Amino acid sequence: MQYSHKQLKEIAKNRKKALRDKIIIGTTVVYPLTTLGQVIEIFKNQSASNVSLPTYSLYLFFTLILLWYGVAEKLKPIIVLQSLWFVMYGLVFIGLLLYR
Repeated sequence: MQYSHKQLKEIAKNRKKALRDKIIIGTTVVYPLTTLGQVIEIFKNQSASNVSLPTYSLYLFFTLILLWYGVAEKLKPIIVLQSLWFVMYGLVFIGLLLYR
């Protein structure tokens, strides 16, 4: 089958978008896990003396705003990303309250 120049450009564009979407999905899941070390450290040592309560309070606050935006706009990557961040920041925040 012969494709026109326009059709070939559209195929290439769709492939790039598919790759970009896969990268975003992976990043959406992996990025919040970067805080897992902090969570483990707090609960393993039962100490959060070197972690800032105001900082993690603000992280939670701004995460909720971005989650609200994602839900309002029905942006699945934003919803997943901010939900995972909320869990991670929430765990640090709970550790701060328990072991400060």
